[in-house]
Amino acid sequence: HAAVAAGVNFIVLNAITAVSVSALLNGLNSSIKQYQMIADNVDDVIWSTDMDLKFTYISPSVERMQGFTESECLGQTVDLHLPPESLDVVLILYERKMKQIRSRNPKGWEPEIFEIQQVKKDGSRYWANINARLIPGPDQEPEGILGITRDATLRKLQEKEKLQAQIEAGEQKKLALVGQVAGKMAHDFNNVLGIVMGHAE
Repeated sequence: HAAVAAGVNFIVLNAITAVSVSALLNGLNSSIKQYQMIADNVDDVIWSTDMDLKFTYISPSVERMQGFTESECLGQTVDLHLPPESLDVVLILYERKMKQIRSRNPKGWEPEIFEIQQVKKDGSRYWANINARLIPGPDQEPEGILGITRDATLRKLQEKEKLQAQIEAGEQKKLALVGQVAGKMAHDFNNVLGIVMGHAE
């Protein structure tokens, strides 16, 4: 009886395990599909690189934003998308993060948010907001970079227009103030002139 009970328990346990694994895999596949759907449809570009700064993943939205296809980007280094001055910024930030990690500074694992110009396939430039962080491997050493790129061109244009409007408003205020001062001076001058003319008469 004990052997039969053990056998039944073994079968039941295996069945439960099989069902659990199946449910886990289904849940995992569902999560993967959801993440893939998000990555495929967002306007932002989601990307990852290895430690040589070569793209290991890039979302399809890169074609809408930059004109490059996924296949044109994969395996290429990030300088494909960067003018020299933007590449310098990226390399400086990268080295700073690596120094922080080597010195066991937890800030090394925090996201870095910055803005640089990027280059489209047609050679034109646009402003991009970058949010990137180093990815720790099993040994807590960085094994790559995960990032999101957002087109900041419209916001930059709005900021420029707002600044221009503020400058123009400031100039108008200055002109109005100058006009007020000039009017007061003319009034005072006329008063003085009137007094002088009265005495002359």
